[in-house]
Amino acid sequence: GDVLLNGMDMGNTGYGYNGCFVCLDGALREGENRLRVTVRNSDQPNSRWYTGTGIYRPVIMHILPKDHFLMESIRITTLDWKKKKLHISGELSGPGEAEFSVWDGEACLFRGKASGTGRVELSTELAGAELWSCECPKLYKHRAVFGQDVQEIPFGIRQITVNSRDGFCINGERVILRGACVHHDNGILGACAYADAEARKVRLLKHAGYNALRSAHNPCSKAMMDACDREGVLIMDEYVDVWYIHKTMYDYAGKVETNYEKILTKGPN
Repeated sequence: GDVLLNGMDMGNTGYGYNGCFVCLDGALREGENRLRVTVRNSDQPNSRWYTGTGIYRPVIMHILPKDHFLMESIRITTLDWKKKKLHISGELSGPGEAEFSVWDGEACLFRGKASGTGRVELSTELAGAELWSCECPKLYKHRAVFGQDVQEIPFGIRQITVNSRDGFCINGERVILRGACVHHDNGILGACAYADAEARKVRLLKHAGYNALRSAHNPCSKAMMDACDREGVLIMDEYVDVWYIHKTMYDYAGKVETNYEKILTKGPN
């Protein structure tokens, strides 16, 4: 997909299943502006499954204040599940002070500040907090404030360990994976990633006895990831179906080696 502003090429995804952010700073003008988002899917065959065509995941314009968090830069990591110790970080657009807080409904469990330029971070322990598990997927809300930019992110307290003695564990408890593979489409609804349809798919699979999913064979939608967090389902967010050898004439194999490092280490940009 390509993003054009007033006829100027502002950037593209390069891979339709991978999200991206395109900065419009410096290209906007006073008065009327024309923003165009296009998708090209004319080269066929380019996949081994039904892809649909068009824009089937959300396209959102974010209007941010001058002082803001860089997009998707906020991270909440469980350092120690026994102590409920968390590490919180974010990337600032410029120097300043950010406030981080953790909420359980309307109750504030923690509030702290971190100052700096670029990356800011702090750690805290939440004594008495509940752990996230497949059986009890407890979620808290993390609120990050920098100037007038306020972002709220749901998260669960969980830590994964894997070894030959205990196998796969979440917060010290061994978990047997009962998994299924799911494609991105929603049956007769087509390829659009409707949030309600994604949530229904996860809910039905959980009720059928599954506790783990694999997105086959491409990154799944954010709505799917959020639904898995809420329902207590683990998910392997697969990157791509091909690596160096084409399976169909126009698939992504020709671009994997060029793009994988940026996509997998830096995420959307």
